[in-house]
Amino acid sequence: MSPIARLQGEVLERGPGWLVVQVGGIGLQVTVPLPLAAAARVGEHVSLFTHLLVKEDGIGLYGFASDRDRELFETLLGVSGVGPRAALALLSALGPDALSEAIEQGDADALARAPGVGRKLAGRIVLELRGKLAAPSVPPDQRELVQALQALGYSREEAREALRATDLPADAPLEEKLRAVLSRLAR
Repeated sequence: MSPIARLQGEVLERGPGWLVVQVGGIGLQVTVPLPLAAAARVGEHVSLFTHLLVKEDGIGLYGFASDRDRELFETLLGVSGVGPRAALALLSALGPDALSEAIEQGDADALARAPGVGRKLAGRIVLELRGKLAAPSVPPDQRELVQALQALGYSREEAREALRATDLPADAPLEEKLRAVLSRLAR
C-alpha cells in the first residue's frame, strides 16, 4: 500500500491528465486518468484514492476516483513492461469496467487502442492478468450511470449504494435515472 493512500482538498489547477489539489496549505500535483481531470473543476472539493510511485528518476503521485480504479492501476503496474503512463492510458481510454472485461475476454485489440499500448504489450497484459481480475460488480445496464456519478465526484461505492436505494425503471433515459439518483444522494 502507498504511504499516501487518500487525499482530499480543493482543486487549484487542472490540465489534461493532472490536477493540483490543495491539501493543508500544500498544493500537490496529482496525475489522474483523463476523464477524471476533465470532470474536475477549479475550486471544487475532490477526494482521491492515491498511489505514490518512487523511482530513480523521480516521484509521482497518481490519483483515482475509486479504490477499485487504484487497485486496477497497481495490478497493471505488476505486468512486465507496463509503466504508469501505459496503465493510465488504459484506464483513460477504456475505463475500469471495460478494461477489466477486455482483459477477462482476452480482447487484446481493445487494449491496443489505448495510446502507447501496442499489440505485444496488450497481449502480455491479457496473458498475465486474464482470470485474475474480479468481474465488474455493476450490472451492464447501470455501468454508464455509475461512471457518470464517479465523474461528478462520488465514489463507486456511493454510486452503487444510491442505485440500490432508488427504484429505477430499466427503460428510463439516462438523464432521468441520473436525476433520480442525484436526488437520492442529496438527502
